[in-house]
Amino acid sequence: MSLFTPSEWIYIDTLSAVMMGVVSGIGVLVALFSKNYLQGDRRYGIFFIQMAVLIASVITISMANHVVLLLGAWCVCNVTLSRMIAHKTTWSAARFSGKMALIQLILGTSFLATALSLMYYATGSLIIQDIIQTPLDSWPIGLASVAIILAAMTQSAPYPFHRWLISSVNAPTPVSALMHAGVVNGGGFLLLRFAPLYANNTSLMNTIFIVGFFSTLMGSFWKVIQNDIKRMLACSTIAQMGFMFVQIGLGVFTSALAHICWHGLFKAYLFLSSGNAGKEKRKDLDHYPFVPALFFSFFNGCLSTLVFAKISHHTQWDAGVVILGVVWISSTQLSLSILSTKSIKRAPFALVVSTAFSALYGLNVHYFDRLCSPLWPNLQPMAIQNVRPLHLVALCVLALVWILVLFLKYDKKTRFFPHWALFLYVKMLNSSQPYPKTITDNRRGYDYV
Repeated sequence: MSLFTPSEWIYIDTLSAVMMGVVSGIGVLVALFSKNYLQGDRRYGIFFIQMAVLIASVITISMANHVVLLLGAWCVCNVTLSRMIAHKTTWSAARFSGKMALIQLILGTSFLATALSLMYYATGSLIIQDIIQTPLDSWPIGLASVAIILAAMTQSAPYPFHRWLISSVNAPTPVSALMHAGVVNGGGFLLLRFAPLYANNTSLMNTIFIVGFFSTLMGSFWKVIQNDIKRMLACSTIAQMGFMFVQIGLGVFTSALAHICWHGLFKAYLFLSSGNAGKEKRKDLDHYPFVPALFFSFFNGCLSTLVFAKISHHTQWDAGVVILGVVWISSTQLSLSILSTKSIKRAPFALVVSTAFSALYGLNVHYFDRLCSPLWPNLQPMAIQNVRPLHLVALCVLALVWILVLFLKYDKKTRFFPHWALFLYVKMLNSSQPYPKTITDNRRGYDYV
């Protein structure tokens, strides 16, 4: 074909259509919100131009079929994002946030450029669909797969590439909404688009799983110890992106795509409504869970997991058992939250809510399975991995951590937590800090008109 034939540059399938729909919808909502939010801002017009460029570049990434178009749109997206983070140009903390984001994202762009170059070297093609449909077992493709994973990590900010995202809270709220609901999902899209390169490589799949699992744990810990709403949401994004990596590492690609969509929509809502969040109610840790409520919640969790497995057809003994474990923990915790008042009278309501939650999640996964099944025709069904000791160990660690937090209790006499809990708290708090120069610790440091 000719180099400039449109079909060689643009390719729209279910994956790209879903991503374009989510990004466009979120973009419209953020634009409507920004119209009043930035009223009177001296860079009002520049902001909307940059937002249009950012959304257009993300959409271009979603439908790019030529490596040059993909890399070019990736560069434009990241440069524009870093400039939008530093929107308040007279505020030194905001400028440094944008600078650190740009450095991180340039690193990711270099990984992507390396991967695309290696793919061209191995296949002689610049067309993405030709590359991923070619039998690939050479060393350049192996290196390219590793570079793709690194590029996705720098974009989606799992641990240890998380610090730029935590430091970006100086950005205006609409920028944060676009970034967390759209741009960081680019890492997941990249992994899904190039899934045939590494889906049959057990080592790489396990690596993605480990990175995602560790990020999920760290992000969840970081979230609950923050006292700033935007930093709390940033840590939540790290945890959610980690879970997306977990799903990809398990080979449950369609579930990962569904997770990207719902996370994007929900996180956009949370950021745009963050101005109304004056205080988050924390879990009361001065007593153990009410015993009848605990047993009833365990039962609810088991029932909800069975409902999810039946509706989503996750009934085989494969790596999807990790997803079932997460559903059980989530449903049990939801039920416990409803019954936290030590009243068993709300048990029927807890049963209905937890079961409905699992049923809706199962329907969502099943719908995406049917919708996206043609995306990876050369792989095994959803490329789900076989159960390995790594997956079972991770599930046990997740359950143990959850139980530990559930039964964490401070001494009523001294009003202090155990020493080990305080030590862990300090370590987690230190590891979740942004770059020092992005912190404004004195009102005189905020110079913006």
